[in-house]
Amino acid sequence: MCGHGHHTQVNEWFDDGVLYYECAAAKHREYIIFTLDEEGGYSYETVDY
Repeated sequence: MCGHGHHTQVNEWFDDGVLYYECAAAKHREYIIFTLDEEGGYSYETVDY
């Protein structure tokens, strides 16, 4: 998780199955909420404020 980009994006930088989430910089007034479920999955949503 990185919070310094100019917009939200999800990348697999190293082609190894690991997803990297980037949230916009604080000046763009945005954050990400991750929700974990009981089966081991997850979802996320971007919140603008």
